[in-house]
Amino acid sequence: MKALSPGINDTTTAVMCVDYLAAILTRLAKRRIGTAHGLEQGELRVIARGPTFEGLLSEAFDQIRQHAESNVAILLRLLGALHAIAGVTISPNRRRVIQQKVEEIAEAAGRSIASPHDRDRLANRLMRVRDALMAHPVSFVRTNQN
Repeated sequence: MKALSPGINDTTTAVMCVDYLAAILTRLAKRRIGTAHGLEQGELRVIARGPTFEGLLSEAFDQIRQHAESNVAILLRLLGALHAIAGVTISPNRRRVIQQKVEEIAEAAGRSIASPHDRDRLANRLMRVRDALMAHPVSFVRTNQN
């Protein structure tokens, strides 16, 4: 957020941050996040509150999206990140969460981007990400994801 603040206005740093977050979330999207139930010899002993994929995705991208509403480069990069993450998860729940984030970006762009050229670029990227979410991922196949 600091890089996106009016006083700093450093889109390059914000883009790099989105890229790093995307790399982390792409790796997490392939993994099963452990259950919150701790069993010992088949008996429930602990119920822990831990991270969820939805929570991690929201923590990573929501504030950036909110602070970058009129920044086309960042909105495009966020869509690219979601595209990459969608390409590695087969979990319907995770794909639904990614779709929700895509729609939030689309709504923000529709509200804040005035240039027809920029709107077209965003529309094209949105179409590619939405298509990827409708397709089955090919780079990773695993069951039991939450």
